[in-house]
Amino acid sequence: MAKAMGGILAAVVTAVILYKLINGPGALLGPRPTPVPPTPTPVIVPVPNLVGLDFFDANLALIQTGLFPQFLSDTGTATPACAVVRTDPAAGTRLTAGSRVKVFVAPARGQVPQCPGLPAQ
Repeated sequence: MAKAMGGILAAVVTAVILYKLINGPGALLGPRPTPVPPTPTPVIVPVPNLVGLDFFDANLALIQTGLFPQFLSDTGTATPACAVVRTDPAAGTRLTAGSRVKVFVAPARGQVPQCPGLPAQ
């Protein structure tokens, strides 16, 4: 009887080895799940206070924060030419990095050259 059991065990082991060789090492365990990459957590950054900065410093501050400026002219102010008057959204507002911030800049009235990045007056 012991010989018969030994022969059956040898046959089962041989069958498992052949099955793995033919179907791959994970064949008996089933297909391996496809790993799902983690969803990246969005980076949230505050809009810096740019009021009073010149065009170049405001541009640099936004880019270093991870935000992108859209410069617009604000003709209703007496602020020095090319200085930031306000932003939309306001300073301190928390945005996802990569968001656009409207930066309103006092135009260079009658001066040459105009503020860079602003349409000619």
